[in-house]
Amino acid sequence: MKLFGFASVTERSLFLDLLKVSGVGPKLALKALSGMRHQEFAGALEAGDAARLSKVPGVGLKTAQKIILALQGKLILEEGATGASATGELIASLAEMGFDRRQVEKVIKDLENDPGLVGLDPAERERKLFQLALVRLSAG
Repeated sequence: MKLFGFASVTERSLFLDLLKVSGVGPKLALKALSGMRHQEFAGALEAGDAARLSKVPGVGLKTAQKIILALQGKLILEEGATGASATGELIASLAEMGFDRRQVEKVIKDLENDPGLVGLDPAERERKLFQLALVRLSAG
């Protein structure tokens, strides 16, 4: 049994995301996190910069490309939050369903001012926003 500790929820989240990549185990994920700050890692990942990721000890070019392919657009980092906001959780849920994170963020931003959501209690508003976003993302 092994125990892993992290300085922040964001680092833990990135570690868990890295474990989802084929060929990346706990040791390599820890090396990747210790090789550069999580913000730098996420930036290189979103930019598709395999050369920068491969500079991390233990991460070769092919592994960097696998990481980019598996996680680009799907990375969920909640900066300094112990609990995500309702909108953040909604975006995270839709991204985990396989939708492109950037597209999800755009759709949610567009729908937040929808007249049909005005006056609803927070739980009902979140449920309705999820439904509308799911319909829009599935359609196009």
